[in-house]
Amino acid sequence: MVSHYEQDEVFKLFRAAVACIVSSLHDGMNLVAKEFVAARDDNAGVLVLSSFTGASREMQEALIVNPYDTEGLASAMNRMTMPRGADGADEADAGAHQRE
Repeated sequence: MVSHYEQDEVFKLFRAAVACIVSSLHDGMNLVAKEFVAARDDNAGVLVLSSFTGASREMQEALIVNPYDTEGLASAMNRMTMPRGADGADEADAGAHQRE
């Protein structure tokens, strides 16, 4: 069954989400990543982006991963669950991205 969600419904889902993972194997899904960020008015939520998306070059505060690297993707997902700064990085580096 194909369903269509109105913009306000999609934004409610984005605001309720803890994370958004865009694991495209080629450029695409840029709008999804940007809408996720735009929907967040609480400065929370984690965006994990494939290094193959164009958005990964613009949205460098996201966790950037190579979707073919399953260990790297798992590591990024693990970092999503850590409190800010708990991975041993200082506060200035807590939001830093990883490029693989």
